[in-house]
Amino acid sequence: FLFLYKIHNYMHNRETTQQTTTKKETKKERNNKKGMDLNGVRWSSDEGCFSIVEGSEFWVYNSDPLELIKRTDVGGTLSFAQLHGRTNIVFLVGGGKDPLEADTVVCIWDDLKGEIVYKLEMKSKVLNVFVKRSRLVIVMFQIVAVYDFPGDPFPTKITEYETCPNPTGIAAISSAPNRNVLVLRHTHVSDAFVCDIGGTSRSQKQQQQQGDMICKCCKGEIVQLAITADGNMIASTSQKGTIIRVFESKNGQLLYDFRRSLLSTALRSLRFNRDASFICIASDRTIHVFHLSSETQKSRQRAFASFETKSQCLCALGRGRPKIIALSEDAQGKVIYFDVVTGKETGDGEVYSLCKRSRADIFCLDVEKWKMAHYGQDHNHDEALSAALKKVSQSPTTAPTTATPQQSSATTTTTTSINTINANGTTT
Repeated sequence: FLFLYKIHNYMHNRETTQQTTTKKETKKERNNKKGMDLNGVRWSSDEGCFSIVEGSEFWVYNSDPLELIKRTDVGGTLSFAQLHGRTNIVFLVGGGKDPLEADTVVCIWDDLKGEIVYKLEMKSKVLNVFVKRSRLVIVMFQIVAVYDFPGDPFPTKITEYETCPNPTGIAAISSAPNRNVLVLRHTHVSDAFVCDIGGTSRSQKQQQQQGDMICKCCKGEIVQLAITADGNMIASTSQKGTIIRVFESKNGQLLYDFRRSLLSTALRSLRFNRDASFICIASDRTIHVFHLSSETQKSRQRAFASFETKSQCLCALGRGRPKIIALSEDAQGKVIYFDVVTGKETGDGEVYSLCKRSRADIFCLDVEKWKMAHYGQDHNHDEALSAALKKVSQSPTTAPTTATPQQSSATTTTTTSINTINANGTTT
């Protein structure tokens, strides 16, 4: 009996030790696993670069080639950081445990000075921000506000739209410099509202190239919206996530009807490529690419190419050689090249670790890595923004000014200028 009792205790202790070791290893693996909040990722207007928020820092990466440009600590936790192209101006919204500012305040950060130069207070929580060379769009829960940027006086509100409840800040704006077409959710959850928010000329800032249009996109609730660079086409997906529809932005005519799958799933990203020849969508752990041919096809089409991912991700289509830029929640950036004829992956993709800390990453601005700027930029915009920010900087105090939505003008205490690195490496 004593012998059997000892054997029983020995086997019991052995099983307990193995279970404890397994639990420790699992916990260790969980702690070592690097995660990334996809809600804190924002692309620039032309998708040439993107930002990632991690605590009080925002990281800026070049999209093609995929590489780190800069990392900045702003001293307070952030919800997201929206880049103004490749300039030194970044729009920050606070969030998290120790927020930089309230989530109703949009902070304009000058990265060359390393400080906030302006604060814009909104009516409710800011969920998304879009910025172009003459327009600033701020998305809230049921309101979308459009500002002339930089405006005279700064800031100048152009208009405001009421939407249905929009907790994820869904909206999209055309990225071409000569078109400012905005698509957002309408007051009904299945409708999209398309509007032209004016030309880029300072003297003709209310000029519109097309009228407003309400598009019946789907039967269920819209969860993703996308628009082409020229603003001629919009795309939408519903909460079910099985169908992607593409419409003409001027009249709402259905152009393409694509089927992603028969199974419902959560969709994370929907984007056109630059020349509107492809559209990609990221679901739970799959990326689908659909081909937009020259002829409209209303019959339901399947995906041109599909790629599996290890975790949820966001995606965009790169320029030049056909490729997908995928940013996954396990802090991995992957470039997937595919064949335009077969749709198959070519196998020579790249994998990049995102938000990887090292001493060499801590610098304010690397001019060489900012050479991939927009070609043929309008330098009058840079001068206009500098003049506008200087004009509202006459106050002798030292604290930055907060403007409420009702104010038509405001003062700020610091002067700043917008700087852009041109393709030849010169700074303007």
